[in-house]
Amino acid sequence: MQIRVRSFWDFNNACLGVLYSLITAAIFQVFIKWLIGGLRPHFLDVCKPDPTLVRAAANGVGGFQNIYFTPDICTGDRKEINDSLESMPSGHATAAFAGFVYLYLYLNAKLKVFSNYHPSLWKLAVTYMPLLGACLIAGALSIE
Repeated sequence: MQIRVRSFWDFNNACLGVLYSLITAAIFQVFIKWLIGGLRPHFLDVCKPDPTLVRAAANGVGGFQNIYFTPDICTGDRKEINDSLESMPSGHATAAFAGFVYLYLYLNAKLKVFSNYHPSLWKLAVTYMPLLGACLIAGALSIE
């Protein structure tokens, strides 16, 4: 938009806005990873479960009916184990959604898509492209 507008104030606000968006998304992403978690693909390599602890957990100490086990059965490094328990949401997908949703809102404000009752088709397409990009990035990350 700066090719058309050429305003330092607008450029400054756009840069600060996307920075705030990314920082806020990173904070929420770290909190959600801590709260929800999920196993990363390399969890068993990092965990190195002890079979005797697994058998004890299966009998009711540190486990739940051979379905769920606590990290107490692991013999690996505790920091790596905690890191391998924080899989979801993806940091790349979170950053993509934060940046692209901000770009979507910025383009909507500059092109005045929703303030007009009959916007041009090209304005609608340009405005929704960042949301499509964020969905494609998140989808590509979940397929891996």
